[in-house]
Amino acid sequence: MPSSRIQAARRALIDQKLLNEEGPLATLAAQIGEEGNWVVTTRTHLLAAASPLTPGDFLKTPASEPWRHLWLGRLDGGYGSIVPLRGLTRASLPLLQHAAAGLDGVQWVDKVGEISSVLGRYRKYMAWVVLISYVAVYGLLYSRYRKTTWRVLAPTALASIATLALLGIAGQNLQLFHVLALMLLLGVGVDYGIFLHEHPSRRDATAWLAVSLSALSTLLSFGLLSLSKTPALQAFGLTMLIGTITVWLIVPCFRNDPIQQDESGTKA
Repeated sequence: MPSSRIQAARRALIDQKLLNEEGPLATLAAQIGEEGNWVVTTRTHLLAAASPLTPGDFLKTPASEPWRHLWLGRLDGGYGSIVPLRGLTRASLPLLQHAAAGLDGVQWVDKVGEISSVLGRYRKYMAWVVLISYVAVYGLLYSRYRKTTWRVLAPTALASIATLALLGIAGQNLQLFHVLALMLLLGVGVDYGIFLHEHPSRRDATAWLAVSLSALSTLLSFGLLSLSKTPALQAFGLTMLIGTITVWLIVPCFRNDPIQQDESGTKA
């Protein structure tokens, strides 16, 4: 919205160039056969309609709808508004943070940075939760599997590390939703390890079929989120896609097959 000074200058220019006694308005009246009273009446009507445009009047018009959220109204004896900045780069953000220093009534607001900072703290907290969950799951499984508990948990741990490594190689920054997906991957991957550990014989294809079907179901339900255009869903889905495939591939390597143990013992 133009300032009051600019509006006054434009009104004076219109009055001087268009609405004067010998301007285009008088010429138009002569062409259409109107008398001098028509010129006076039209000029008076146009000047009355050219009252200064205030922020309140502008906010009532349909044209202001995309910008209404930027007007804060009267604050502490003055008026406040938000000025959005576009086309910024990460290198220019530190400079803008200090640009408002010493300016009365000017405050730098970076909502994206504030949200990113909050999500960053949650990411660190959830990373510790994931690590503690591994320890808790190991403790719960130890009462049943004893010395072979590591075989149940190792495939998921290795798959999580491999997933983080691949994301780093791909140049993706670690987000909160990557860590949340690792928590879900822990629950899914441990199930695969338990299924194969309860049916250790490689000749028993039932457990491997169950693991394969479960992995396929996980990929269809969570892995397809990697195709989403929403960054959060894409990060979650990509982590589950890589992690589920990786744990499905390596979990048979930690199968404690009794047939192989007997053969190795006989050969010895």
